[in-house]
Amino acid sequence: MKFKHIFIMLTLMMGVSYGGFYVKNIIFEKDINNQVKIPVCWKSDSMQYQKERKWIKDAITSSWQANSQIIFTEWNKCKGGSVSGPMEYISITLHNSKNSRAPRTYTSLFGNQILFDTATPSSMEIEITYNHKKLSSTSNPTLEFVNNHRQEYIKANAIHEFGHALGLLHEHIRKDTPNEYKNPQDTYSGAVESFQEKNLKIFGSWDINSVMNYSSPRFRKSQQDLSVGDLKVLHTLYGKKEDKLWLIKNYENYRYVFHRLSIPDATTIKIHVKGKTEKGYDFVSIFKPTGEVLYKGSGEIDKTFIINSSSVLASFESDYSVTKEGVTIAIEKIVDNPRSWTTGAYQNNTYLTKTLSIPSANTLEVKVQGETEEGYDFIKIYGSSFVVYGPYKTLSGKINETFTISGSQIRAELISDYSVTKKGVTISVKKRN
Repeated sequence: MKFKHIFIMLTLMMGVSYGGFYVKNIIFEKDINNQVKIPVCWKSDSMQYQKERKWIKDAITSSWQANSQIIFTEWNKCKGGSVSGPMEYISITLHNSKNSRAPRTYTSLFGNQILFDTATPSSMEIEITYNHKKLSSTSNPTLEFVNNHRQEYIKANAIHEFGHALGLLHEHIRKDTPNEYKNPQDTYSGAVESFQEKNLKIFGSWDINSVMNYSSPRFRKSQQDLSVGDLKVLHTLYGKKEDKLWLIKNYENYRYVFHRLSIPDATTIKIHVKGKTEKGYDFVSIFKPTGEVLYKGSGEIDKTFIINSSSVLASFESDYSVTKEGVTIAIEKIVDNPRSWTTGAYQNNTYLTKTLSIPSANTLEVKVQGETEEGYDFIKIYGSSFVVYGPYKTLSGKINETFTISGSQIRAELISDYSVTKKGVTISVKKRN
């Protein structure tokens, strides 16, 4: 594992905030359904560059759109000769630099201003060549990578440019950028100066892994995965999308990707991770919203968790050799009576937890009935002072117990080992007079 991967995981565990840089008064507005619909069109003929256009559309819909309330619509040939008024299009020209001096990719304006652009033929240009002789691999090793990975590079550039279209600025021109990562020749620096200082918003901490950061080692290797910071600023500006499923199938070597799964109106969710990775080398990790690691594993995986949250962050990392079938990570909303909890027939290697409460109570009567594998699968009951004293009760086997505990809430846990399961338990609380 590379150092940057260790750094990301440590900062997640410590709850360090990653961030972004944007202009707050040019963000696209949500409609009555809480969605942000942004029309996109192509300046080129409908029969030209079909393969490249599909790459770009797939990259945008699987990144910015897949992780927010944004919907990029239409994706047809532009109507008319230029963008001429409000609520028109993000108009894209695909630039072929084979016969020109250098590749060219840019976005004319930031955020919703892009829909008002009448000064340029199109609001965005994306380079699609990259493999012509002018890109000499002897003088620039990065270009050798580009020549051999044209599809990935086109996708990465499109994701970066659409970040500008959504109002995001270059991460490496933030005031808190470390000196060794500053880029004084960035032409966007002057454009940023045209905005009033009060409208420039620095969000969280400087993010070296952002798709908007030229300094990112991943950016120079056709980065297509939004960083933790990119996701946080995206959710702040454009909301979270209900995303209950992440499929990591037939994965490639040397991947390190994040994905946030969420059900915005949920208070409790069940997480199920199932599949197969190369044991000891390719890992799936699940993080609580606070950044704490809930689970990290590899090999044959079949794990279930329940947490009091509306979302979790998942990551997947593979090394340089051997791949397996991959994994599925799914979440579902749990709706039940907060005064009782039925675990049901649980699985092996499972950790489930639930908080039960009666806010007006000073003392609770707790009842636990059911069965776990005796001596191996445990029910633990914690009171309000669990941080200091640990579990109030630890139960296993055939269980039929009633007891009282001080306070207005308890936290219950079910922990199973790798073999043999039983029907589970029902735990209930009621106010003790």
